[in-house]
Amino acid sequence: MENPSDKTISLLEESKLQADVIIPILNALRKEIGAERANGIVFDALRSRLRSRFQELAAKTPRGHKEKWAAM
Repeated sequence: MENPSDKTISLLEESKLQADVIIPILNALRKEIGAERANGIVFDALRSRLRSRFQELAAKTPRGHKEKWAAM
Protein backbone atom coordinates (compact mmCIF):
# COMPACT_ATOMS: atom_id res chain seq x y z
CA MET A 1 0.00 0.00 0.00
CA GLU A 2 1.26 3.47 -0.87
CA ASN A 3 2.18 5.77 1.99
CA PRO A 4 0.32 9.10 1.60
CA SER A 5 3.23 10.98 3.18
CA ASP A 6 5.50 9.83 0.33
CA LYS A 7 3.50 11.83 -2.23
CA THR A 8 4.62 15.25 -3.32
CA ILE A 9 2.07 17.83 -4.36
CA SER A 10 2.37 20.73 -6.75
CA LEU A 11 2.56 24.32 -5.57
CA LEU A 12 -0.93 24.84 -6.95
CA GLU A 13 -2.37 21.91 -4.97
CA GLU A 14 -0.55 23.05 -1.84
CA SER A 15 -1.98 26.54 -2.27
CA LYS A 16 -5.51 25.16 -2.72
CA LEU A 17 -5.22 23.12 0.47
CA GLN A 18 -3.97 26.10 2.41
CA ALA A 19 -6.73 28.31 1.02
CA ASP A 20 -9.34 25.77 2.14
CA VAL A 21 -8.17 26.42 5.70
CA ILE A 22 -7.31 30.10 5.61
CA ILE A 23 -10.34 31.48 3.74
CA PRO A 24 -12.98 30.46 6.33
CA ILE A 25 -10.79 31.88 9.10
CA LEU A 26 -10.25 35.11 7.15
CA ASN A 27 -13.99 35.43 6.46
CA ALA A 28 -14.80 34.97 10.15
CA LEU A 29 -12.22 37.59 11.10
CA ARG A 30 -13.61 39.99 8.50
CA LYS A 31 -17.08 39.58 9.96
CA GLU A 32 -15.87 40.19 13.51
CA ILE A 33 -13.28 42.95 13.11
CA GLY A 34 -13.70 44.29 9.57
CA ALA A 35 -12.05 43.44 6.28
CA GLU A 36 -9.16 45.91 6.41
CA ARG A 37 -8.00 44.87 9.87
CA ALA A 38 -8.52 41.15 9.18
CA ASN A 39 -6.66 41.30 5.87
CA GLY A 40 -3.77 43.09 7.55
CA ILE A 41 -3.50 40.57 10.38
CA VAL A 42 -3.55 37.57 8.05
CA PHE A 43 -1.11 39.13 5.58
CA ASP A 44 1.31 40.04 8.38
CA ALA A 45 1.05 36.53 9.80
CA LEU A 46 1.82 34.91 6.44
CA ARG A 47 4.37 37.40 5.07
CA SER A 48 7.55 35.66 6.29
CA ARG A 49 6.29 32.22 5.23
CA LEU A 50 5.41 33.47 1.76
CA ARG A 51 8.78 35.19 1.40
CA SER A 52 10.71 32.07 2.43
CA ARG A 53 8.58 29.83 0.18
CA PHE A 54 9.23 32.02 -2.87
CA GLN A 55 12.95 32.11 -2.04
CA GLU A 56 12.97 28.29 -1.91
CA LEU A 57 11.26 28.12 -5.30
CA ALA A 58 13.60 30.67 -6.82
CA ALA A 59 16.62 28.73 -5.61
CA LYS A 60 15.31 25.53 -7.22
CA THR A 61 14.71 27.25 -10.56
CA PRO A 62 17.92 29.11 -11.50
CA ARG A 63 16.68 30.60 -14.77
CA GLY A 64 15.04 33.83 -15.89
CA HIS A 65 11.96 35.34 -14.29
CA LYS A 66 9.53 34.03 -16.91
CA GLU A 67 10.79 30.49 -16.44
CA LYS A 68 10.51 30.76 -12.65
CA TRP A 69 6.88 31.87 -12.85
CA ALA A 70 6.11 29.13 -15.36
CA ALA A 71 7.69 26.53 -13.09
CA MET A 72 5.57 27.66 -10.16
